[in-house]
Amino acid sequence: MISEEVQILIEEGLAALSRDKGLSPMDMEIRASSLLLCVASLAQYRNILEHGLVKSNSISTGAFASAVHTQDKGKNITEKKLLAESDPTYVSSREKAEETESDITYLKTMIDVFKDGHVMWRQFCRSTE
Repeated sequence: MISEEVQILIEEGLAALSRDKGLSPMDMEIRASSLLLCVASLAQYRNILEHGLVKSNSISTGAFASAVHTQDKGKNITEKKLLAESDPTYVSSREKAEETESDITYLKTMIDVFKDGHVMWRQFCRSTE
């Protein structure tokens, strides 16, 4: 789950993308800079999530192995694996890993948007000179 602090940062970045008429070159440079700072901050947060994803995947794998090992109902390994897929501990750990993957994808998208916004404002600034 993306923190409130990061969500606020994203909202500020989105606000800096809007095109307002009558901006001075200095205002354009300030917007370009603020978008670049957003990119840097989001990249740091994405890195933290990626490290957490490694741990989440390990926990998920361990939970699945444990669920397969403790499964009494299955007659063979295939049935045990199928039953392990519905183990609450495994399901919970897998959902956490998938949520983290989704957050990373969202952050990558926002980073790309803000990079493009940075370039846009830099180009507008240069075209007014």
